[in-house]
Amino acid sequence: MKFHIPVVFSTDNNFLIPTAVSITSMLAHAHQDTFYHIYILIDELFDMSQKGIIDNLQKGYQKCRIEWRLGDVFFQKLLS
Repeated sequence: MKFHIPVVFSTDNNFLIPTAVSITSMLAHAHQDTFYHIYILIDELFDMSQKGIIDNLQKGYQKCRIEWRLGDVFFQKLLS
């Protein structure tokens, strides 16, 4: 793979389906030489039982890695 592209989404349970649709579209139209490292930022109120909606995308598209991160922690590490 020639291109490794990090992508960050921020979502909550109310916007989970549109986030999944956006990720699906991106992966479905990805060039064969592109790998996406997808970070999904959530807050502590996020219902983790719903994350399978997006986690299942990783099974269908091998050229991606999906990681869930708490938004506050993600930005603290980024800024330090």
